[in-house]
Parts: sequence; structure tokens; C-alpha cells
Amino acid sequence: MRFFGHLIKGDVTSPDKGRTGRFPNMNLAIEDPRLLFAMALRGQGSLSRIAARYFGGLLPEKTPEIRLLKDYIRCHGYPSASKDEIDDIIFARYAIGGVKETTTACEEASRIKRLMHKELHKTGAGLTLRDRMKSIPIMSKFMWKHLDSFKEIAIAEGTPVKLFDWQAETTFKTLCKEKADFITDRIGPKEIPCSVKGEKTLLYRFPFGAVGIFPPYNAALGLGFMAIVSSYYAGNANVTRTPARMPLTNMELAYVLRNLMEELEFPTSAFQAVIGPARPIAKYMINESPLNAMVYYGDSDVGLQLMSQAIRRGLHFVPELAGSGASLVWKDVDVNKVADFVTHARFFGSGQICLAAKRLFLHEAIYDEFVEALVEKSEQLKVGIPADPKTDLPALGSRALYQIIDMTEEALKKGAKLETGGYRIDVHGEGDDSGLFYKPTILSDVPLECKMWYHETFGPVLPIMKVKNFDQAIAQANNTPYGLRTSVYSDDPTICQRFFDEIEAPGIAVNTDHLHFDTFYPHLGGLKTSGVFGGKYFYEVLTYLKYRHFPA
Repeated sequence: MRFFGHLIKGDVTSPDKGRTGRFPNMNLAIEDPRLLFAMALRGQGSLSRIAARYFGGLLPEKTPEIRLLKDYIRCHGYPSASKDEIDDIIFARYAIGGVKETTTACEEASRIKRLMHKELHKTGAGLTLRDRMKSIPIMSKFMWKHLDSFKEIAIAEGTPVKLFDWQAETTFKTLCKEKADFITDRIGPKEIPCSVKGEKTLLYRFPFGAVGIFPPYNAALGLGFMAIVSSYYAGNANVTRTPARMPLTNMELAYVLRNLMEELEFPTSAFQAVIGPARPIAKYMINESPLNAMVYYGDSDVGLQLMSQAIRRGLHFVPELAGSGASLVWKDVDVNKVADFVTHARFFGSGQICLAAKRLFLHEAIYDEFVEALVEKSEQLKVGIPADPKTDLPALGSRALYQIIDMTEEALKKGAKLETGGYRIDVHGEGDDSGLFYKPTILSDVPLECKMWYHETFGPVLPIMKVKNFDQAIAQANNTPYGLRTSVYSDDPTICQRFFDEIEAPGIAVNTDHLHFDTFYPHLGGLKTSGVFGGKYFYEVLTYLKYRHFPA
């Protein structure tokens, strides 16, 4: 059985150093959730197990995880399993650390940050921008060489084949010479005009130095890679806190990048990674560590609180937060084609994607026809184990699951119409009140006071609003605290241009896949509580502008 240790100072910690945990193969656990709950209970004390066995219905619902356990016990009884049964589903062991390990890694990143960047004309130790860009084709070979390993780990963690392939394709194709040239143009030194003849002013983008990165669990390879590698391109030394729900993929990424550094004879401490609880590690990184910058993916409320703390300390903070993307479908579209786009935009990955389309504004002239097509297509989506290439909808995280259950119940109580879905299902697609999956759900006539219009729905639920005109559509599309990725579908260039001009979001897909990624695209970036600053390139925002002037 493989062990995933912390990567600190270029070395992987061994299993006998500190606490360890066990990660199940989610293919086996999803097929038999009894084993998943039994494994979780085995890690608790005897009193907790007695309480769950005999008083499960009375357990306080303090967390989504306890609520999930209570639902399982209510529907299927206490989840008993032998030690051998539990051992048989274990995929890997991993280290569990905390502030101690993070402190060592952050101090090392601060120590070696001067080795990650130097100007082209300087001598001595350090990597130039040219050195880092020349490593991109070699990085490409490394990533493709380890594709099967990444895939095995991601699927065992619960990422379905379709979602993994999407991440790998969009990620690995960026590792090309054309991208290196593009990055060089964005952050390389530039001379600007001077008002006095003979004088010269040069602009430089310098790395912040040592960067802490909190990647998300829902696209561990794609979004994790995007931030971590871009920070390296910028010339930073990096410390990653891997996501607790899926720690192994990002650890494997750190190992591969560390080995790349060794082959290039670059600093192997450029990429470090630790596994541990988010709250104390984030608190340390922001308030006490020697880091110079931080990238945080996650909930908007938490992210903005961390950002305010970072700003007070003078720590550069790059937020990548929640979204509630709007999609506008006009009266002149090809209904079948655009219904395919919207189905993918909302339900891909069970809707657990920050930039997904989460609110649909549909012109009244095609409303009935489009809803019928959307319902038909959503009902064809398949749940299943991650390893099945036909699986469209993975299991939901417990927090996301109960969020959409509660929001759907609220909408229905207030008069919304259920077009399809609205209930939990098991891995076979059968109704199950303790199921780990949620049937793709479409709601119409949702009252405007309902939470799903204004809060992120991180799961397969789509509210639809019938609109008469553009002004009505854009007013409600912008009536949200979020602003991330949006889309518009129309053959009328005036409608598309107005949407682009007036929507309060940096990313706009026009008559194409809402989730489309291109090698040269900005790295997400949001307005309002989705990210404050708008669209961005990580390798740009993880540098700061320096300038110097030469007299005549």
C-alpha cells in the first residue's frame, strides 16, 4: 500500500514520523457506503460508536457529516463492518500534519526564494525567467509520463473518468512553447516611453517570493496545477496545503514537480506540500509565517475573512472563491444545441465546479420547448462509480449535498415547480434517502426570495427564470454577490454585445461551452465576492511591478 508523506525540503516524510490516516478507494466505498461509514466510526472513540449504534436518531446535527451518518442509520441501520472488510477498501495511507510541518516548509520556502528568480543580466545563483520558461517542454514530458498514475489516484479519490480527462486535457496542453512565449510577454521586462529624449524607464515584474497555496478538492489536478505551476513560472517558492477531501492528487503533483526540479538541477524545495487541517494552517500562514503571498480557493465568506487578515498584515492575497454563474438563452437559438451546452454547464461533475452555470434566464418565446429539452437531456445523465467511463455525476460532498437539499426544499415550499429530480439516489440511480448522489434537478417559477438565486448551489440544481426582455434578464443576472463565469446564447450580435457590456462578471462564453478553457485564457478570477479583482493570470498577479529610471 502506498504512503503519501509531506514533501518538505525536497524529502518525503516517512510513515513512522507523526500521525497517519487511511484513504479508501472511493469506487469500493461508493458501491457499499456501509463500509465508508464503518471506517469513519472506527476512527472515533467507543462512546461515539455506542451513541451512533443505540442513539443514532438523537445525534446532534452539528456537521453535514453527522447528518449524513444519521440519514444512513435511519435508512439502513448501524453500519457494521469487520476490520478485514475495512482494510480491503483502503487505497493508501497518508501523513497528517499541521502547523509544525507547515512552519518548516514555509521557512524553507522563504530561505530559498532568492534562488527562484534573478534578472537576466545578473550572475550567481538563481533562475531567470528564461530558465523557467525553458523548463516547460520538459515539464510537459513529466506530466504526460505520469498521466496514468495521476488518473489512478484521482479516480480512487472519487474523481470520475470524464472529469479527470477534462482536467488533464485542459491542463497538460498548456505546457508548450507558445505558452512560454505568451508568459514571457506578460511578465518579462519592458521599456516604456519617456517624456525626455535620451532617458529610459524599464518595467519589471518581480515574484513575491514565498507563496502558500490552498487548492480546491473539486478539480484537484486542474485548478491545483494552474495555481501551483503559475506561481513557479512567476519565480516563487511554493508551499501547498492539500485539500483534506482529496489530498493525494496534489501530493502526487508535488512529488512529480519536485523530481522535475531535481532533473533540471533547480531547487527541489521549489514545490513543498503538507497535509493537515485547513483552519490552523491558514491562520499560521496568514498571521505568523514568513510567506509573502497566498492563493486561496474556497468559500467566499471564509476567503474574504482570510483576505482581510492578510491585508492587515501586508500579505498579498489572491482569492479564488465561489460563483453563481448566469446563463442567458435568447429566443433565436438552436434549442437542441444550446440545451446540450446548458446541460453540460450545470450538471458536469454534479455541478461541483465554481464556474458552472447555476442560474438560467430563458426567453419566454422558447421557454416551454427549451425546458422540455433540458429535462430530457438531464434525465439521461448517469451516476456511477468514478472508474466507470460512462459516469457523468459523481457523489457529492456532504456539505454541498445538504446545501442543495435544503435550498430545493425551501424553493418548493415557497411555490417553485419541480420539472425533474429533487431527490437523493444511490450509485445505481435508485431513490435512497441516504444516497450520496442527487438526481439532476430543474426548478421553474422559483420565487426571487429563495436562497438559490443569491447563494452558490454547489450541486446539480438549476433554477430557471422566464424573461420577457433583456433588461429583465440582466437585472436579475447581476442581482447576486458573485461574479465569475457567465454565458449568453443568441444569434443577435446586439444581445451578445449588451450582455458582455453589462454583465458583472469577468468571464463570458458567447455561443459556446460555458466551461470552455483555452491555453491562453485567464486563470478564472472573479468580481465581487467571487474574487474582487476580476479576471487574472496567476503568473501575473503573483508578481509585483518594479520600475527604474535611467537619466540621459
